[in-house]
Amino acid sequence: MGDSILIESDIFEPKLFDDRVSYGGWPVDVHPPEGVYSKEPPCNQVFVNELYSVPFSIMYSRNIPNLMLAGRCISTSHVAMGSIRVMNSLGAAAQAVGMAASICVRDKIDPRDVRNTRMEELQQKLLKADSHIISLENNDPDDLALKSVASASSSLPYRAENSDGYLDLTYDLAQQLPISGDRIDTVSIPLKSERDDACEVKISLYLSRKLGRFDNKTPIFEATEVLEPGTEKWVQIVPSQDVPPQSLLWICIEKKAGVSWAYSNQEAFCTRFAARFNGDLTARPSHGKATVAPLTDDWFPINHNGRLPHELHDWASDTVGMLYDRKVRATLCHRISPESLPYQASNATNGISRLENWPNIWISDPEQSFPQSLNLKWDAPCNISEIYLTFDTDLDAPDRCYGWPREEHSFVFPVSECVKDYRILGRKGEEWVELLTIENNYNRRRIHKLDSPFKGEELKIDVLSTHGSPSARIYEIRAY
Repeated sequence: MGDSILIESDIFEPKLFDDRVSYGGWPVDVHPPEGVYSKEPPCNQVFVNELYSVPFSIMYSRNIPNLMLAGRCISTSHVAMGSIRVMNSLGAAAQAVGMAASICVRDKIDPRDVRNTRMEELQQKLLKADSHIISLENNDPDDLALKSVASASSSLPYRAENSDGYLDLTYDLAQQLPISGDRIDTVSIPLKSERDDACEVKISLYLSRKLGRFDNKTPIFEATEVLEPGTEKWVQIVPSQDVPPQSLLWICIEKKAGVSWAYSNQEAFCTRFAARFNGDLTARPSHGKATVAPLTDDWFPINHNGRLPHELHDWASDTVGMLYDRKVRATLCHRISPESLPYQASNATNGISRLENWPNIWISDPEQSFPQSLNLKWDAPCNISEIYLTFDTDLDAPDRCYGWPREEHSFVFPVSECVKDYRILGRKGEEWVELLTIENNYNRRRIHKLDSPFKGEELKIDVLSTHGSPSARIYEIRAY
């Protein structure tokens, strides 16, 4: 038994533990104790709606001072073990145990002492090793990139205008998007009416702090627009609202028979679309009983949810379509002014190296040809010996799901978004020096130790090509 126990409510009502060192997201997947002899379904799966954090205090013994736990012997309840028991979750936890063990040996302390006196060090070491800890930023004092000013040759502007079809407003529908600036002047939505009469359509705007979640019940703006019979047009509303920079905005439209909202089969990065649903949460079965955990609100994100209720699954499959019978990737079309620029160079040094509640990635403009560059500039020369780069390998791609038949769940490799060829240059005074060139990369994380330290005022990463994407994409750059 550990100092704490991970329990069911920690998974279905996730919280950010102060000593969090890893995360989980697998459904609570409980099997009958009789095994194959049971007359019950082979499993009872309850799919979670968001990731949960995992605390270090479940990974060491409460009464044996020098004992740490990794694998399925960690301190959890029976129900919580049904989620965290899978390889990726336990592997991430075990990495934290290994890192903590090195601190114990170095400082001659017990695991509980790490929890009480070295927690920040452990967390920062894990982040440096590219472990993901939910909503925890890199604040490594030795990382020179955090002291630099980042710039880029280009950045992808936010766009969600090109449509592949129309989605009937069978449910209340909503689209979430990142807003980089501090104001929203206008919002436009492409709607089509196939009705024989004029009708009113209610549009509401909500701010949110979490991707995929409605955590603000009060709209910042509401409008009712009239659609004439047979209309197909962009409907514009004028909220003229000041908003906090780097906000998430929901555009919501109430259901209306005979009216539809244009959608794209491409998912804009760091967006979600949702449907309001109050029906049965039972999911379509695969190899056992399945249901979806209740939400704190009645909006279901259609893309990036572990499993949808049966009714929503069938609706999404019949309309926007589903990849591998699991994942939806689509965007309800819209445009906003002023233009949002959420994929800028500053994301690569903001301390978060995965998509969370902000893109946290630099993406170059696909209209600009390679090479595309990401630059770090300092006020005074710095001595640089190591450079860490984190690329995009699309960790939440639909084909990351396991399943049968195997040919439908094969892993696409190399990932098209991943940077393939690049070079790193340094500037000292007016002179640029090529520090290294890399070809045929396919990894998310690359650590480059220079043969000799470079002292200069600027670093430049020239992306020469990717494995197919027209944009360069870098989550994080660190320099030591």
